[in-house]
This record gives sequence, structure tokens and C-alpha cells, in this order.
Amino acid sequence: RVHSSSPSSSSTSTMRAAFLTLALASRAYAQDDFANMFGNNGGSCPAFKCSEGYDAVQKRPLKLPSPGCSGLGGGMLAMTGKSDGEDELASCCDLRHACFSTCGTTRKTCDREFEACTEATCITSSDQEGCESSAKINVMMAKMGDCRTFSDAQTAACKCVSPEKAPAAREKIVADIYKKFAPEKAKGAKKVAAKGDSTKKFAALLTKLIAKYPGVIKKTKDPQQAYMEKMMADAAKEGAAKDDGEGGDGEGRGPEAVEEEAGNSEGEHEEL
Repeated sequence: RVHSSSPSSSSTSTMRAAFLTLALASRAYAQDDFANMFGNNGGSCPAFKCSEGYDAVQKRPLKLPSPGCSGLGGGMLAMTGKSDGEDELASCCDLRHACFSTCGTTRKTCDREFEACTEATCITSSDQEGCESSAKINVMMAKMGDCRTFSDAQTAACKCVSPEKAPAAREKIVADIYKKFAPEKAKGAKKVAAKGDSTKKFAALLTKLIAKYPGVIKKTKDPQQAYMEKMMADAAKEGAAKDDGEGGDGEGRGPEAVEEEAGNSEGEHEEL
């Protein structure tokens, strides 16, 4: 007897990745002009700016939602066969979403740090080939997004205050993080916040704090991913129901047909 060997999880992951890469490449080509309409030229998007005489600071309380890696691909990443709970790149995706919600950052900074995070993660992965394939897909999806997502996140994260109020606003953000995740450092919040004495510098400082205390990120469910998962689950149920209907005795005939045939057979025996 010849046993057919099933492909390894790494090979399956690679094949899925190759298929999805082709699909995404086609999508990227089709959306190229659309993306450029919104200023996403090589990851460059307009920075958030306040009116003259005001500084942009992070809104409080700090809100850093993350729909995970699926949120980078509009549900298409369901095809990779991994959920965010089992994806080793999930923490990188969370940081990428948090970066968008960090007031004063740039789109290029978020893309660059996300790619660096995936590379560092895959170096230590037990399935390096599968990790790298998944990383390429995630990075591609991240770079394909237009500037509206970034701009909307910045608008939701930033507020404009007078320069004299900016230091206190930044200190409160740092203090909030320390109080929840490192209470012993709360007294030093003012000194730490002072290192970020401009919108750009504080964005870099806050990025480091978020990476150190990732619990500040709130995981959310990507609506499109939820829709894709529902579609796949419904299709699986429909397939299972169909198999049950055709899986009775008599080579695909249902139970009722089998019972009817059995009755006819008994009648024939009586005649004999």
C-alpha cells in the first residue's frame, strides 16, 4: 500500500504565501493610481500640523487600538491560515497600529520600524522560512495602504495646545503609562517627558515606551477579518451538512431512500 505524504506546515505556509503574494501584487498594481491620489508616494504622507502658535500633543487618555495583522490586509490575511493569536508577528503588527496612533510620528517611520520588527522576529523563529513569507505579505499589505488611514489615526490621536501647556500634557501621558505598568517610575515621569520637548521628539519617546510596555495597546477585532472568518465558517458548515446528507448507506443515497429500498426488499421475500 502506498501512503501519500501530506506537505509539511512550512511548505503549506509557503504555498499559501506564494499564492497570496501574487494576488496582492495584482491588487497593488490595480490600486497604484488610487493610492497616489491620497499622497502615499513611497510611504510619505502629510504630517499632522496645528495652526501657527500651537503644538501638537498626544490626546489623553492614550488610545492605541490594534486589529492585529489582519487589520493590515482588510481580511485577506485570513488566507495565510493563521489567526492573530497564533501569529508570531502579531506583536509587530500591534506596534505598527500603535505607531499610527502616536501623535507626531511619520508614515515612513511606522513602515520602517514595522519591517525591522518583522526581520528581527523571523531571525529567531523556529520556522524561519514560514515567518519570512508571512512577513513579506504583512509588509506588502502595510505599504499598500493609502494615506487616509494614517491621517485619520493622527487626527484622532493629536490635539493642539499652546506651547506653555505642552510640557504638562506630555508629562501626564508618561505618568499614566508608568502608573499602570511601572508604578515605581511614576515620580520620574516629568524628567522623562522633558526629553521629548517637541512633537517629533515626544513621538519617538512614546514609541519606545509603547515597545517597552505593549500592554498599553488595546487589541480589537478587525471587522473585515471577522466577516471573512464568518464566510469561511459558514462555507465549512454548508460543506459538512452536504457531506452528511450524501454520507448515508447506499452510495450517496439518503437514509429515507435506503429504508424504502429495504421495505421493497422485504416485500419481495414475502412473495417468495
